[in-house]
Amino acid sequence: MKKAALASSDTTSGDPRKRIVAGDEELHPVGAADHWQESYYFNWADPQGRSFGLARIGYRFKEGRTDGVLLTMRDGQPEYVYAPVNLRLDPDTSRLRAAEGYRTHGLTFRMEQPLTRWKILLDSEGGDKGELTWTAFTPVFSFHSDNAPTGSVVAANHIEQSGRVEGYLTLHGRRQEVQGFGQRDKSWGPRDWASIKGWNWIAAQFGDDLSFNATTGFENDRPVINGFVFRNGENHALQELSIEYEWQRKHVPAGARIVMRDEKGVRYEVRSRSLAQFPVFKKGFYIQETHSQFEIRIGGKLRQGIGVVEHAWHATTCQTLRRAPRLLSAVLQARRGPKS
Repeated sequence: MKKAALASSDTTSGDPRKRIVAGDEELHPVGAADHWQESYYFNWADPQGRSFGLARIGYRFKEGRTDGVLLTMRDGQPEYVYAPVNLRLDPDTSRLRAAEGYRTHGLTFRMEQPLTRWKILLDSEGGDKGELTWTAFTPVFSFHSDNAPTGSVVAANHIEQSGRVEGYLTLHGRRQEVQGFGQRDKSWGPRDWASIKGWNWIAAQFGDDLSFNATTGFENDRPVINGFVFRNGENHALQELSIEYEWQRKHVPAGARIVMRDEKGVRYEVRSRSLAQFPVFKKGFYIQETHSQFEIRIGGKLRQGIGVVEHAWHATTCQTLRRAPRLLSAVLQARRGPKS
């Protein structure tokens, strides 16, 4: 898709109240809700299926705190984690502009072109470094467009986009070139982790002509869906979605069958297969990050893709204790790095 088309695609709805514009890349005025925050997220994966990474910065302005994380998986195992979480928020952060860069200790996201291109920069206290360029190949998609059937799962505003990623990461003293595909999202509004029941967030890219995001969650105790399929140069909002998991063990996906129907009535069936796992834990809330390979048949052809299956759920105290050894093992392995 031509870059000019991306640059001019600053809306996802005819309703001006739901229009996404370049200014939405900036920090928004803080709302009245106690758990209001603004979140930026990017991921990337190589087409061969060997590696996957993600990075997120979240600003909790009401609490005066910020969270950051960058983690990677390689060859079926956790590889690296950098997690400056629950840090005191600099009061000047709210005055920053996206082009200056949003920062949490050694992790920085800097916008180069609104709704199109961002830099992901790592300069950790331990000497790990990186510079990735994330460039969109789809227009931005709003979870609150006219064609999307539901609201967002965890925030009042939520946008998604697929893209290409290239650059390098130097982790544990080893430089790695990064070239592949990825997904980004941005959300702003209330995000009360304690009240969220869970979600399934799946993003896959098959090339710069085909990608999808499929999301399920709960709002007011009712199941909701959202997402889009990008094909023929356009985003098509999902109207129906079902996800059937195969489990390695409870809440750890081995694979999934994903069936979707978009606003044009086109039906898609996708199969995913797990390549690597990295559990993330926050306030009793587990997020199972599953690096995955995908297959879809479209236009009579079988296409291979890569991406992530993110399965999130609340754990009881007993469930948390049972899973603590696996969580600790993944974190320790990621901090040590791969074996020589």
